[in-house]
Formats: sequence, C-alpha cells, structure tokens
Amino acid sequence: MFRRLLHLIFGNLLFKIVSIVLALAVWGLAVLIRTHKVTTTISIELINIPSDVVITKLEPNKTTVTLQGKGTDFVKFLIHPPKYQLNLAMIKPGVNRIKLSADELVLSAPVLLKAIDPEYAEIFTDQLESKKVAVVIPYRIEPIKGVYITDVVIQDTVTLFGPVRDMEFLDEVFTDSLFISDYSAPQVSRKLKVVVPDSNFYKANPESITVIASIEKEETKTYSGIRVNISVTLPKRATVKPDTAIVTLRGPVSRMQTLEDSLIKVVINGSKLESGEYEMPAEISLPKGIFLVRCEPQKFEIKIR
Repeated sequence: MFRRLLHLIFGNLLFKIVSIVLALAVWGLAVLIRTHKVTTTISIELINIPSDVVITKLEPNKTTVTLQGKGTDFVKFLIHPPKYQLNLAMIKPGVNRIKLSADELVLSAPVLLKAIDPEYAEIFTDQLESKKVAVVIPYRIEPIKGVYITDVVIQDTVTLFGPVRDMEFLDEVFTDSLFISDYSAPQVSRKLKVVVPDSNFYKANPESITVIASIEKEETKTYSGIRVNISVTLPKRATVKPDTAIVTLRGPVSRMQTLEDSLIKVVINGSKLESGEYEMPAEISLPKGIFLVRCEPQKFEIKIR
C-alpha cells in the first residue's frame, strides 16, 4: 500500500512538475490580459504652492481611487505607484474647497479612473511671514567621556518662515544636539540642522548653521576641610560629627583651577527631625558645570536637642 502511494505521488515526477509550471503560466497570463478593478488609497501631494502662502491644514490628506485596466497595466504600478498631485497655483488665503479630479492623478499606465472618494478636499491656508529668531543649541553639560563643552558660538542668523497667526509666539528655534565625544582641539566647528516646529508649515533659512564649540578636558580635584552646615528648626540645636568633609569633584580644567572652597556647600537638612541622634548623608551644592565624584564621610553623626 505504501509503495503504491509513493508511486502515485512520485511516478512521472518530471511530467507532473512541467504540468504544474504550465498551469501556473497559463493562469498568470490570464490574470495579466484580463480586465480588473482595483481600489487603492493614495496620499495627496500638494504642488505649485505660491511663495507667499503656507498650508496650515489639508482634509483629507489621502484619497481612495478605483482604477480599471488590464493586469499588465497594474504590474507597472509596482515600479511606479500612482500619485495624486494637487496643483495649488491658484490657491487663496483662507479655506479652499477643491474638487478632486482625474486630471491630478499621475499614472504610469493607461488605466481608467472609475471612482474617487472623497470628491472634495479642504485646504486651509495663511499668509507666509518671516522672522529672525534666536537659536538654542542643546548639549550635555555633564560629559560622557571626560570632554566638556564650555562655550558655543553661533556663526549664522536664522530666519523662520511660517503662518502669520503663529509667528508672534515663536521667538526661538532649536538645532540637533551638539555632541563631542573626544578632545581634538580647544575649539571645534560643527554643522547642525535647524529643527522647525513642524516641517509641513515652517521653513528655516538656512536649514543648517555652523557653531564653534570651545571644549576642555576633565580634571578631578579633592578639597579637604569643607565646613558642614546643618539646618534645624529653632529653638532646637544640633551638632554634627565630623564638622568638615572631604569632597572630590570633577569639571573642565579652567573651572577646577579657579574653584574656591567657599563655593562648595555641604549641607544637612535637619529641619524636620525631632530631638535625637541620626546618621545622614549631606547634600552637596556646586557651581554649574562642576560635578560630585564622592563625599567623605558618606554619612555624618547628628545630635539634635
């Protein structure tokens, strides 16, 4: 029984394979020469927008079309998909209701447009306004690999273009983050892209700016005998042991060399503590751009009475 089953499956195998291939070829040819109706959704692309107009909203931003043609025509769409390009050369400020037609449909094959949904699109526009804006460069104050950015100088001015009604609220734009991973020279130049609030409605000129960043290597330094201050609610009194701390800090070389002990604040907040004895860590307050490595001791003995 098993042998008969194997013979049934594999007997005349070459003939069976050829038959299957021919059947698939005939089926594929029939599909290609037959007429089909295909429904697809296409994004609406806006073209020829006047230079003094900005588009603030498009509803809807896609259209669903039903096309009729031969299978061979639809194969061409795999390489060059249909486009819907809405010509706005005659657009006016305000709300524009525009009929969607076959004339705006860009096709790479001679198929027929049988239906389009929706029939109309609403386009909201505003006058385009320009304004010089401040530029903010985001960068890490605390370095990753011991390299500090101590100053950033912007070499370009930026003009922002956008809708009149929104421009009065925009006084600054950001760029991509400035990142410097290693020390190569005291100053480095970088090109950063300007990030506009919404690329559909706003444009920046120039689109990228040049910045000069001053960078320094990291230095670590230990400061001894830093007085420990403790705050308590009167009439309570408190003592702390030890009353000085050893603080190790890190920061850019120039700032570490000029950092005075008086700018390092070691504080214990005991204002909410009742009378008694405690062990608590201190809070370390430092100038901007200086970072704590460690404080010794890690905890202080406190007596409140």
